[in-house]
Order: sequence, then structure tokens, then C-alpha cells
Amino acid sequence: MKYSSCVATRSVGQTLVTLWKSEDGWVTPLMLCLTVVFFGLGGLAVDVSNAVAQRTMLQVTADASAHAALLMRRTESEASAKQRAVTLGGVNMPSSKFGTVISTSDVVFGTWNTQTHTFTAASGSSDAVRVTARRQETNNNPVRTYFLKLIGFNYWNVSAPSVYYARNNPCYSNGALANNIATFQSNGIFYPG
Repeated sequence: MKYSSCVATRSVGQTLVTLWKSEDGWVTPLMLCLTVVFFGLGGLAVDVSNAVAQRTMLQVTADASAHAALLMRRTESEASAKQRAVTLGGVNMPSSKFGTVISTSDVVFGTWNTQTHTFTAASGSSDAVRVTARRQETNNNPVRTYFLKLIGFNYWNVSAPSVYYARNNPCYSNGALANNIATFQSNGIFYPG
């Protein structure tokens, strides 16, 4: 019995050595390795594309919310304008699907320096607003991955800031504006208001 079991083991061992040294059928293991690599690259492409698409949606939401907040701030309180921005954020990216992407703490009023392109927070200001839309783990709404989770990367933290500022010139709210020459050629009639 001992001898036949050794023969079987040697036979399996010799078979494995023979298969390892043989050059016949080398394409199969190569294709298996390449298949794993291609699936990995495809998964990376899908997950990165999804993160970029979510970032774009967040940017559009932040832009719309910042614009609405700054317009509302002209005639309403800071708290009311912040709430309008949060509400519009929920319309663009519903919390039932995306979680809360904009909260009142993400809406900050302040001033915008046109020379240095910097925003400075200043409570009570109606000159500029910064809104940051977020899908992050801290908000319990990160962008989940599809394929990268197989290697332990489960989500992306994505955010998009938007700053809107208003020029304080009375002409801006009283008619048509142009940086240079404005030409009207369609027999248009202009009424006050």
C-alpha cells in the first residue's frame, strides 16, 4: 500500500512538473491573467466615470443653489436665502436618492475679491455666497463604487464648491447691460418694470 501511494504521488508530481515545463497551451494562462487585468481596468473606468458624473451633478446643484441664494438674499434674510439654497439642492438631487447634499452650514455668505479671486466669509453680507454640495462618508452619502469594492475601495468622497458674487451697481437691476455696445434690431418695445 505504501508503495502504490508513493507511485501515485510521484505520478501527480511528475505530471505537474511536466505541465509546468511544457510550452504547449501557454496562451490559456496568459489569457486568464489578461482577463483579470482587463476586468480590473474596466472596473476602474466604470467607477471613475461614475465619480466624475456625480461630481458634475454636484457642481450643477451647487451652482443653481448659490445663484438662488444670492438672488433671494437681495430681498430676504440670510436664513431664508440659505433655506432656499438647501431646498433647491434637494430638488436637483433628491435626498431619497442621493442623501442630503447641501445643508445650511454648506451655504456661506461673504465677500468676493475680484483681484485675488478669494472668498471671505462675512455673516450678514449680500455680496457673495459660497455653496458646497457634498457626497461624503461624513454625510452618510458617499458615491459607492461598483468594481473597486472588490479590492477594498468602497466609495468616493466627492464635493463641488460654487461661488456667486453680485456687482453692486444699480444699473444691473434696471435694464439691459452690455460690456461694450448693445444693438437691438427687431423693432422691440421696452416697457418699464
